[in-house]
Amino acid sequence: METTDSINPIEAISAAVEAQAHTTDIDMLAVKSVNDTLIDASREPDPEPLYDKLWYQGEVSCLFADSNIGKSLFAVQIAEGIAQRFRVLYLDCELSAKQFQDRYTNKKTGQLHRFPDNFFRATIVPARMDLKDWEDRILGNIEKAALQMKTPVIIVDNIGYLCNNAEKGQDAGTFMMKLLKLKQQYAWSILIIAHTPSPSASAPRMKTSASSSN
Repeated sequence: METTDSINPIEAISAAVEAQAHTTDIDMLAVKSVNDTLIDASREPDPEPLYDKLWYQGEVSCLFADSNIGKSLFAVQIAEGIAQRFRVLYLDCELSAKQFQDRYTNKKTGQLHRFPDNFFRATIVPARMDLKDWEDRILGNIEKAALQMKTPVIIVDNIGYLCNNAEKGQDAGTFMMKLLKLKQQYAWSILIIAHTPSPSASAPRMKTSASSSN
């Protein structure tokens, strides 16, 4: 099975150069014919499924659901599976180290669960928090951590801790655009965990909405 390490760099560079030759740049837009788009894309390596067919290499995806139904458990399960092949950075904003350890300890034997060595957990240190320009600073920290740990796969649990106004569609959209920029810059795969918002007393629950709950 092909990994990011097995991609031929010469072929990848050649494909990128040829693709650029067919492109007209107009400020933030890159324009090319549909036929050139197909030809250039066919020269690129096919993205590998990271977890079944739910998430592929090079995608920014979102896993959202109501609170307390096991999103974090599922996210760690996904990360563990991917870490068999790739280095994974999991930003855990939900559990303390002790809570995480308790969750992955056999209650009968006291045996700690053994995760792949490619699986890395990051947490935010409260004493080092600086709320000025919070979102840009935490994204910068994630970028530095992923580069230093050489993790092409990143899971953030959850967006509510990083985006101050995640329940507002415009603010959450802007934050996701910043993540897309990181993805495009480094060819990273990013999974965002989110809660469905807490509904007001008069508003019906919308199953398709995703953001952080209060």
